[in-house]
Amino acid sequence: MNKALGFGFVFDCDDMVIISLEYWSFEALVLTAGLLANPQLELAASSVCLNTVTLNYMIPLGLRGFLDSF
Repeated sequence: MNKALGFGFVFDCDDMVIISLEYWSFEALVLTAGLLANPQLELAASSVCLNTVTLNYMIPLGLRGFLDSF
């Protein structure tokens, strides 16, 4: 049982790093969007993109959590 938990923990740590890097990349895009000619429009567009990507990611993540509970 402990080996199975350790194996799952390794994959969860990898997922955590990937998700963190994804959000940090969006934060970097927000900071660079402020340097463009019309920063309010660019920030609004990046906000829409971030929310769309998050929605597309959270649905499979929720299904995975639901199916792993069985």
